[in-house]
Amino acid sequence: MKFPYKSIIVGALLTNIVQAAELGSFDITGNMTLASDYVFRGKSQTNEGFAVQGGLDFEHKNSNFIFGTWASNVKLLEDQTVIPNDRADIKVDFYVGYGDNLDQYLDGLSYTVKANRYTYPGAASSLNYDTTEYSINLSYTTKKDTDFGLEKLPYLISEGVTFNLLYDFSPEFSGAGTSHHYGLNVNYTFANGLGVGGEIGQQLIEDNDKAGDDYLYYGAKVSYSIAGFDASVAYSDAETDQLLVFALSKDF
Repeated sequence: MKFPYKSIIVGALLTNIVQAAELGSFDITGNMTLASDYVFRGKSQTNEGFAVQGGLDFEHKNSNFIFGTWASNVKLLEDQTVIPNDRADIKVDFYVGYGDNLDQYLDGLSYTVKANRYTYPGAASSLNYDTTEYSINLSYTTKKDTDFGLEKLPYLISEGVTFNLLYDFSPEFSGAGTSHHYGLNVNYTFANGLGVGGEIGQQLIEDNDKAGDDYLYYGAKVSYSIAGFDASVAYSDAETDQLLVFALSKDF
């Protein structure tokens, strides 16, 4: 019998919402997405199939402490020797972390450090899917009135350009030894709700025999906000994988 993950996950999420609301000291945000594919670092996690995703994020109002959870269906390219009941059907992420601004050094500069746990409820433990990863994100948002001469286009600009520099480390990545991930993404939103972005990254894993070759990936994304929803089209290229993803998402 398969692990009854759906009921347990929904119950846990609802419990977290109620408890946090009762405490009254957390800001709570959520997100939901319907996508034509779930792409993680340039690789499809649903065998190029549809994905339904959602998450909850909690931020302590006084300490900048953050935690949250996020889930998606998955369909990994497992060996045919793996029986159906042992395969992964869902991925559930949990994280805790801390973030703050560094305006004393540069106005618009901030950082976030997190410990992440990626879990695959119902999948056989022998597959070694569950992974812990530690991450740091250094972010900088330009000021539209001063930086890069953007004040020359006030009729287009609603927010500045945001740069995110990422580093992720896992001491044991899905049973394949240590891993390092480096990434850079840039995003910009026009006043009319049109957003554009790009990313580049590299994934390095110790045991390439188990996890495949190290690889470089890059991508681009266009989004548009309408009626409270974000519709997007993204392209991702990871050397042997070229993927086009359509998505509809909403934050609440």
